[in-house]
Amino acid sequence: MWHYFEGYAEDDYGIKELLFKYRFLDDTSKWVSDLVQLTNKSNKQGFSYAVDFQDLGLKYGVGLEYFFEVWDNDGINGSKSTKSSLFNFQAASVDELEAMAEEENSQLKNDIEESKKLAEDIQKDLEELQRQLLKDKELSWEDKQKTKELLEKQEALKKKVNDIQKQQKQNQLAENVYQKPNEELLRKQEEIQRLFDSLMNDELQEMMQELNEMMNTIDKEELQKMLDDMQQSDEDLEKELDRTLELFKQMELEQKLEKSIDDLQQLAEKQRELAQESSKGNQDKESLAKKQTELNKEFEALQEDLVKAKELNEQLENKQDIPDTKSDEEKIKDDMQKSAEQLQKNMKKQASKNQNKAANKMEEMSQSLQSALKQAQSDAAAEDMQTLRQILENLIRLSLDQENILKSIGTINLNSPLYLDYLQLQNKLQADAQIIEDSLFALSKRQPQIESVVNSEINAINSSIDKALIEMAERRSSKASERQQFAMTAANNLALILSEVLEQMQKDLANMDSKPGDKMCNKPNKSGGQNMKNMKNMQQQIQEQMKNMMKGKKGAKGNKGKSSKGLAQLAAQQEIIRQRMGEIRDELSGDKNAKDNIDKMMKKMEENEVDIINDQITRETLLRQESIMSRLLKAEKAQRERDKDKQRQSTEWMDNLSKRLINSFEDYQKEKEKQEELLRTIPPSFTPFYKNKVKDYFKENEE
Repeated sequence: MWHYFEGYAEDDYGIKELLFKYRFLDDTSKWVSDLVQLTNKSNKQGFSYAVDFQDLGLKYGVGLEYFFEVWDNDGINGSKSTKSSLFNFQAASVDELEAMAEEENSQLKNDIEESKKLAEDIQKDLEELQRQLLKDKELSWEDKQKTKELLEKQEALKKKVNDIQKQQKQNQLAENVYQKPNEELLRKQEEIQRLFDSLMNDELQEMMQELNEMMNTIDKEELQKMLDDMQQSDEDLEKELDRTLELFKQMELEQKLEKSIDDLQQLAEKQRELAQESSKGNQDKESLAKKQTELNKEFEALQEDLVKAKELNEQLENKQDIPDTKSDEEKIKDDMQKSAEQLQKNMKKQASKNQNKAANKMEEMSQSLQSALKQAQSDAAAEDMQTLRQILENLIRLSLDQENILKSIGTINLNSPLYLDYLQLQNKLQADAQIIEDSLFALSKRQPQIESVVNSEINAINSSIDKALIEMAERRSSKASERQQFAMTAANNLALILSEVLEQMQKDLANMDSKPGDKMCNKPNKSGGQNMKNMKNMQQQIQEQMKNMMKGKKGAKGNKGKSSKGLAQLAAQQEIIRQRMGEIRDELSGDKNAKDNIDKMMKKMEENEVDIINDQITRETLLRQESIMSRLLKAEKAQRERDKDKQRQSTEWMDNLSKRLINSFEDYQKEKEKQEELLRTIPPSFTPFYKNKVKDYFKENEE
């Protein structure tokens, strides 16, 4: 609410002082004066004055009136003053600011959509020009004209993107002044803003400038190469616009839901305070009824926000599961309406009861929405982590397969039938890379942590594989090898980037789970010994599956894919139990023997995971399982003894651990059924052994 004033003051006796006077229209009894600094006390002088009305204490929705008053320097007759005209300023209310923000955000989304369409048009023009260049022997005047038109469109797109970046930054700054978002929302806003800022990369701008400068001297081959590079950059930009738009919509929905949750809580507090006032009966019925009517209007506005939130949700590609609150809203509205009618009839005690009922239901509704939002965020994060692991493992397998082809084609006769086999394998890699690209792009539209460079790298992989396939088809094996090496390098770079993203996602999920206030105190339902028994039963199931796999090995030759899938699932189950045991170990305090027992158990579990991954389930593996079972029995017994010593203490922490273990295992089973077609021969997360293999592989390629 900054305001800037410039003026001119003149008096024959000179200027003594200049004052800025104001008062708020909700309190017309007080005028406040601020001294305006003057350079001197001469007869004539100009002045400038800047003031933030919000710093003065002006509230949203309240008016302010102000004027300037100048005093002369008449020491004989006494100072006299002259006032300027009286001015008025009306601060926008929070509702008005929110309406403006919604309108500006809607315009921003439209601008992004228009930019996407323009980027698509440029893509079509690029393809058309490239096809024409293939037909022409030399670069014609028409080709140059089309290139200039293309650059003009590209310049228009650049301007649109720059305007979008500026508008988003202004919108976010303006919203944060009155919304006061929480820490989590602020972090997401920063991530979204970073995506907006990186939409138009320097490489594309330099390419445009270079092409523009070379227009008069460029030849056909140079133009084809530059257009090819530009097309790749434009594809990246189009994807980033699409992705940024989807993430912006998600953030917009989350902000609306968070605001509704906060408003519900604040409205519940106001309603409870009014219920106390009604119960005391000190105020007249008209005053109480007026206050209740105002609260009723606030609740109606809140209902409109919830409708808008659902409309925003419908715009998303991946819709959130927002609870149906219609029934609760009707009950709250009914209680509030009854209390207003009862107050008008001076039935204050009955009104107070309905007001308290409405407040209670508001709090329940707020908690329900908050719980649903947190659960949706947690579930989405866990699902995205699982997806990212699978993408990462598929990416590494693609790099390994590409390396095998690269090593082989150099030693094969170009006319050999075996060369055709490798050509088919390269073609299969092209399809695999496209699947990875689609999966990664879909994930990037849900996770702002994934940098724009990720989509650029996967595009580079696809481009290199496509060109390698063309070179192989033309029997130019040396050029094909060069392109294959580019694909491997891009895949390795991307794998390292995604590993860092996965690590950050794991930290974010851990922080989300450990935030205070998310867990409610429940009565203990099961003892720690019973929880340990559940883990023992799960481990027993793994042991039985391993025995069955050993028995069925002789007949598994014709069913290798199914066997590999089973190994992947079994390794994942073992890893889940090991991780949960690690959590229990971390939460044990002071019991060194119990921690040592769990450490030894986890080490054996890890060794078994390596055997499962490598399909090396032997008698030694089963003996190790027996040792794990023995230690689980020992841990179960020790836990029962600890439970007896702590009968009067809360066992909530162990109960929660049991739920986390069981629920995570059940969630895994559900996710496993959905992802069964995607699972290959590697478990859905890196084991320590596999991490070491990946590091060795990267190191070998760097050498």
